[in-house]
Amino acid sequence: MLDTNVLLHYMPPIRSNWPEVIGEPMVRLILLLRVIEETGREEVHGRQKIAQRARDVLPRIENRLSLWLPGGGRENVTLEVFVEPGTRDRPRTRTPKF
Repeated sequence: MLDTNVLLHYMPPIRSNWPEVIGEPMVRLILLLRVIEETGREEVHGRQKIAQRARDVLPRIENRLSLWLPGGGRENVTLEVFVEPGTRDRPRTRTPKF
């Protein structure tokens, strides 16, 4: 399961050789929608360095999800985005810090 810290502080998950890292021939990665929301919140309200990392990683997630689909070049690895029940939390504007 990928969490917000993994997305903001480590190598992008798409670049990892997961079967080698995990030591298993088949790997199933899970990304909670809540993690994407938390990353979005850091993009808007986080400290400058973390906010920039969030701005860098969110488009990568969106653009690269297709690589995890069958035929997308990521053999033996699946990525599932799990949507928990409940309301969604997506900040829309950056609050100026004066």
